[in-house]
Amino acid sequence: MTRRFAVIDTETRSTTHEILTGHRVEVIDDLKSVLDSNGVDDLFAYNASFDKKHLPELSDYSWHDIMKVAAYRQHNPSIPNHLPCCKTGRLKRGYGVEPILQMLGVDDYCESHNAIADARDELIIMRKLGYEIDFYPEI
Repeated sequence: MTRRFAVIDTETRSTTHEILTGHRVEVIDDLKSVLDSNGVDDLFAYNASFDKKHLPELSDYSWHDIMKVAAYRQHNPSIPNHLPCCKTGRLKRGYGVEPILQMLGVDDYCESHNAIADARDELIIMRKLGYEIDFYPEI
């Protein structure tokens, strides 16, 4: 297993972080160890039902969905009025991480789709929306 240590700088969007590589079982066990040793009980993700489904090893944690706040007009004042929404208030389309970050004023953003960048991007969404963590629904 390879390890490098990390710090995430949301201003420069750069990371120097601990990267774990190895077999899935080893990496998940190490991740759970880090989460447990830091008293983590709750996990936050954009479209958390997808991650929860694909990471059954983390089913002991409470999962919270960022998308259930960020993609809804009643919770996200940055959603332009001209964009169509469902009766529930959710955007009909264009509610992925990249368009939501752009609506929240993160210019020149391009999603990279890796775990560290995704975590950073999702944290930026949560910070920009300004809600307490209890506001994000558990799934």
